[in-house]
Amino acid sequence: MIIDCHGHYTTAPVELHNFRDAQLAALPADVHDVATLGIARLEDYQDASYAQLYLDRLGRILAAERAGGTATGGPQATTREVARYLALWMAFDDIVRVADLKSRSSRFERIRREVKAGEGDVVAIVDHFKPGTAELAALLPGALADRLLRWDRRRIARGKDPWAWPLKVRTHTVFGLALLRTLASLRGLRRRGSRFAAEQAMIERWLAAVDAGARRDEALGFEIAACGRLVKGYGASNERGKANLLHVIDHLAAAPLFASDAERAAAIRQARAAALADEAGTAFDQALVRHGAPPRPLPAQPPGPIGASWTAQQRLYSGQLRSGGRVLVYAGPITTPFFEDVLRFQFAVDATLTRRPFPVNFHFEIDED
Repeated sequence: MIIDCHGHYTTAPVELHNFRDAQLAALPADVHDVATLGIARLEDYQDASYAQLYLDRLGRILAAERAGGTATGGPQATTREVARYLALWMAFDDIVRVADLKSRSSRFERIRREVKAGEGDVVAIVDHFKPGTAELAALLPGALADRLLRWDRRRIARGKDPWAWPLKVRTHTVFGLALLRTLASLRGLRRRGSRFAAEQAMIERWLAAVDAGARRDEALGFEIAACGRLVKGYGASNERGKANLLHVIDHLAAAPLFASDAERAAAIRQARAAALADEAGTAFDQALVRHGAPPRPLPAQPPGPIGASWTAQQRLYSGQLRSGGRVLVYAGPITTPFFEDVLRFQFAVDATLTRRPFPVNFHFEIDED
């Protein structure tokens, strides 16, 4: 067994290689190439057993697809979609991955080529990092991660900024490179971390929906598999994509809203296209409502839950809601060029949490028939 300069095993037991080769050989040709790339990516990201988990998951989807028939887009199109997006999702970015990629010799060689450095030239590389509580909590077990995140939420509620640790790492120096390599060597902690557990749970929810859909209808399984494209980027963008995917699974893939699976597949396709086309999510919410599903819940914001009630003077409905909620304020025809009203609001909030001003935003959405 050999350990390379990245600090992880480069060889696996012969039995595992033989078993994997047999699984790969059993895959259809149009899936084999994508799966091979996925295995290489996940071995590099974590280890051989993690890559084997990826292959086992693909085998499960392939079995479901074969049980339900050939998917839209060609033979085993659903399995191919899963192979592509599953590999990307399983190799999610964290501080360990970032440190690993930024400290590889291939990166230094690329930078030297880009700046056209000579053989004797010294190239200084300074990397800026700002890990916060979420990045640190990701590597901690669930109980410790929850305590750390609750501590930061209490700080924010008192009017402070989210905790973060700004770092300026001189990667070209021995100390800077050693710091990054130390972080990269923590990949063993990844499996024990709270984020790893959370990501695997969400992946399994997606795969379970693909499995169930593929067994029922060829197009349905494919459309749910293609929703893996929603999970992209990092930080808030990544979290939003996962939330959108889970909302589609809960309210379009499983809810009894459609007369046929063909209608369900079309609704999922339209909602996915809307989510990808509009980062703000307005088009996505409209697509959800159009197909009978609830819009996404709005995320809670500091300084904690806010209650609002209002009375209307003219055509809008009076009502009340809490932060993160939605309520109907009008239903009926609009026959004039302008729609005007005067609202009188009352707000209820824990005053001990308002150490600094916070904006309160209201958004009005129109759904036309």
